[in-house]
Amino acid sequence: MSPTRETFREGDIERSCGQEYKVLQIYPKKGTNIFPKRRLCEVESGSGERVIIKAKHSGVVTQVLVKVNDTIGDGCDILELEACTHTALLGNICCNCGVLLDEKDIPKTEAVSMLHSVPDLKVARNEAQKLGKEDIKNLLKQRKLVLLVDLDQTLIHTTNDNIPADLKFSLPMWGQPCLYH
Repeated sequence: MSPTRETFREGDIERSCGQEYKVLQIYPKKGTNIFPKRRLCEVESGSGERVIIKAKHSGVVTQVLVKVNDTIGDGCDILELEACTHTALLGNICCNCGVLLDEKDIPKTEAVSMLHSVPDLKVARNEAQKLGKEDIKNLLKQRKLVLLVDLDQTLIHTTNDNIPADLKFSLPMWGQPCLYH
């Protein structure tokens, strides 16, 4: 995730003209997930008009930069957040922040399907590798073995072709002179 800030812009408020606003209420707290159009705070102008300021980004709040009764104006930062990089998607919905993404907003990174029964669930390749390594580490720590039986190659595929040297799983098949990977 990359850091970003939610900034108050008077241009987002109708009938604004260089006023200062008093913060009446702040909605998200540190650690809260936010997404576009979620309420960030309520402010009041000098004329008594109350306005709700809404988010323009999605992510997790890392720091709230204003307090109740603070006076803010155009360009004042309201909060800091770690912007979501959308590493896990279910169709076009981010599994991390819950935002419905437009086609142009979907990350173009290599994604892998995590479950055969849910083909729309895609995870960034580096995230899938990280999850796989964590699974291996946990299984070794628990001293558990995994037996995968695949009689008709519906789950995995094997090959006896040349393979990359860093591939760590290969086995001899009964009655066959070569290794399968």
